[in-house]
Amino acid sequence: APTPPPTSGALGLEVTADVLNVRTGVMATIIGQVTRGQRFVSTASQSGWYRIDFGGRDGWVSGQFVRRVPFTAQEVTAD
Repeated sequence: APTPPPTSGALGLEVTADVLNVRTGVMATIIGQVTRGQRFVSTASQSGWYRIDFGGRDGWVSGQFVRRVPFTAQEVTAD
């Protein structure tokens, strides 16, 4: 099946920190890490944090350590 188009408000993010913690919410429990250059699609933001798909679950990353990039259908998600 074709990949559905991004929902309104979806944006591409690229990690700019060497290692960035992924959390269950804004300043919440760490559930994993992503590394510089990894790209994700964010569908929501709150208080300067962005929600990403992190291995099939919701993860949150700080907006201080990511940059917006053009959204494409080939975004990489964490394994």
